[in-house]
Amino acid sequence: MANGLQTFTPEIRSPLISILLNGLRGEAMRRRARERLGISSPMLEARLSAVPLTRYVALFEELAIYHRDPLLGAHLGMSQTAADALGPLGFLLLAMPTMGQGLEAVARYISTWQTGTTVVLNHSRDEAFWSYRIDDSKIWPRQQDSEYTLAVMCSAMRSRLNPGWRPLEVHFEHEKPASASALRSLFQAPIRFSQPVNQFVLDPTELDLPYQTPFACFIPYVEEYLRALIPQHTVAPDIVSQVHNAVRGAMSHREISLDWVSQTLQISPRTLQRQLATNGTNLRKIIQEVRENEAAALLQTGQRRRTDIAHALGYSDHTALWRASRSWSNRSPKTNSKSSTELKKC
Repeated sequence: MANGLQTFTPEIRSPLISILLNGLRGEAMRRRARERLGISSPMLEARLSAVPLTRYVALFEELAIYHRDPLLGAHLGMSQTAADALGPLGFLLLAMPTMGQGLEAVARYISTWQTGTTVVLNHSRDEAFWSYRIDDSKIWPRQQDSEYTLAVMCSAMRSRLNPGWRPLEVHFEHEKPASASALRSLFQAPIRFSQPVNQFVLDPTELDLPYQTPFACFIPYVEEYLRALIPQHTVAPDIVSQVHNAVRGAMSHREISLDWVSQTLQISPRTLQRQLATNGTNLRKIIQEVRENEAAALLQTGQRRRTDIAHALGYSDHTALWRASRSWSNRSPKTNSKSSTELKKC
């Protein structure tokens, strides 16, 4: 599942903002940081006050430099509880009967905590992916936010399953940093960088493991509260958006087939084909659209090598990607010729 995209200024409600600001030395520096975020002291005391997401992400990056800690986000994420980091969403993550239901709850209600963001849990009999990404590619760099979010989720899943739990793989959008080995130690798992989304590759059998908590009786009340907080401008994702999300999360490391997508979305292949046809598209077109859009987004950051872009989009090498990009520009020169040109320069 994923929240629908929204057209308003993306915002975030996070107690982490207070933690970040309180870590600054000197009231004058804290005041300047608050002014840049557009928040007052009374707003900080209200735990659900929202601040612009773009300013929050930028501040997080600057504070990593200020504290001389390239793993600031990951360190904070591993040290926080799910409730401290995600509020009511953290409660649902820990209280739901299974981990899969907890991860789906975070995806379902993410817009109450952070707008302009897509969170997805895709799973089939053989594999599972939980992904997180800020929708606006212009909000960049965002390494600290990405590492913080996945660290929070990793810590929460360890508290549910066992302290030694680890994902099968961890994927990050940003390029491989100098701190990569230390990051691997924190997650205790293989890490891949320059990927289309930030995500965990999970063992699907773990999603259904039962989990008992004395607080399960509060789940309906928390969900009712969160439903009331969902922004009016968000909409449920349609079938095309669901397929886009599934393809985006998996195209860097597996072949995308109709059978795999239908298993992931838990509908029959025939039903999937029919619903896509009703919307005037098919799986092949969607894969091509995702690759075009992701290529444009990756190029926009100015941070990626052509080999990294090619692998992130599921191509064998940059030559195959360049050949594909020529067909994009031939079909739609106004929107895609720039991407094709930029790929030649990479």
